[in-house]
Amino acid sequence: MRQQAHPFPHDNAVPPAPFGAGPRTSFTLCACALTATGAYLGASWLSHPWLGLPMGIWIIGASLGAYHVALTRGLGRFATADLPIPTSAPSLSDAARAVRDWAASRARSAGEYALNVHDRVVLSSAAPLVRLHQRLRIGLDLPLSEFRAVLDAAGEFRDPDMRIEWVRIEAGRDDQADCRRHNLDALIRRASADSLRLAIPEHPGHDAAWHSWSRRLPLGYASVFPARVDAAAADLSGLNLKNPDDLTLAMRLAACGAILGRSPARLRVRDRVVGRGSLTMGPTAPSPELLQRWMLELAHTVQSGAADPANHSSPAWQAAARLVQAWLVSGDSGLSPDNLRRRVEAADRFLRDEPESPLRVAAACFAAYDDEAGMAALHRAHALLRARAETPAVDPLAFILSEIEVSAPKPLTVGRVAAGICLLWATASPRTLEYLRADLIDDLRHTGGEAWRGKDGKLLEDIIAELDTPSSTPLPTNAAA
Repeated sequence: MRQQAHPFPHDNAVPPAPFGAGPRTSFTLCACALTATGAYLGASWLSHPWLGLPMGIWIIGASLGAYHVALTRGLGRFATADLPIPTSAPSLSDAARAVRDWAASRARSAGEYALNVHDRVVLSSAAPLVRLHQRLRIGLDLPLSEFRAVLDAAGEFRDPDMRIEWVRIEAGRDDQADCRRHNLDALIRRASADSLRLAIPEHPGHDAAWHSWSRRLPLGYASVFPARVDAAAADLSGLNLKNPDDLTLAMRLAACGAILGRSPARLRVRDRVVGRGSLTMGPTAPSPELLQRWMLELAHTVQSGAADPANHSSPAWQAAARLVQAWLVSGDSGLSPDNLRRRVEAADRFLRDEPESPLRVAAACFAAYDDEAGMAALHRAHALLRARAETPAVDPLAFILSEIEVSAPKPLTVGRVAAGICLLWATASPRTLEYLRADLIDDLRHTGGEAWRGKDGKLLEDIIAELDTPSSTPLPTNAAA
């Protein structure tokens, strides 16, 4: 009995396509279309030359080569396969099952192939692409004289791990729209002689943690010690960009805002396609110290500016002080406790009327083992909180218990818990404090573990006892000044 002929010859030839274009031609056209679409959407790195040719041409060629190898191997396996000869027309359910199995198999193979290519090719040769992400584009909508002042000072803001481009854009009104249109990481705009503002790109679903550094966050433990400090705006009014100190503050604040705006929580897929990868973590981050280095430089600028009383009422200097102070006490700045305290206290000179500031000062003082200064800062914070009569947006007790149960009693952690206790005692009703006192002390002695039962636990119990009678303790004159 004659056997049915195999549909394809047993070689690696590609069968002709019924619509006149072979698979390699179709793949090439699709690769070109995808590359052109990416360039049109703003992926400017596709046009950057590498070895004399644009990066997009290299990607198309490499993809075509990989597809040729995969197609050749696939046809070879298909030609030598022992295919069953159907004896009857398949039913609709059989056809659906076959399509489902084929789609699942193809998806599984494609996923494994993509991971293999990523591990073998991308990770080993991604340096040229990664370097395209390690840059900042900061737009300047400024008068020509101020724009020239920024360019003259730009040489002092060079970073070994990142390139900063200061580009002038046309005058406009919609900051966020201009940031998207020009692919900016930040925008400094002079709207009038008395109005100067900073804008950082923000997208729906990828909101900034702090809308504007020029405003206090709603009162709460998470606003005193925020996990994220990235913002979408800041008021820089009052700065004279022809003054070296004001110019340095504006440029450093813009650079820090741009870096924070490139954190993973703020980025969309399109941002990564157009070269705005994360600068704080992941494969496109230049180094873990990048953000730390720039934030410490900004903290030094704020500390230097605190010596001039004229800066204390400036909205721009106050915005920078809020950012620096919150960042210093909320994470690992790498500073020694004494240096940390000095910078936090310098920022406090700009924020004398805000209760969050003395709470952070208290945390820094306790971290530096100056319990007397820490207690004085707590009394000042307690007085401000009582005078404002604000209610925390979220109960501070949950955050305090979390610090005790999860964190080790490091000096700064103990300071944060002490500040949280002060926040709780100043905003809770007397009836609530009756049971809070016993519960909190019990958690310190039992839930927190052995580490919290020593001197640190005793310090927190003393703070609770002292805050129970705040009126009996006079406010220090240096704290009230």
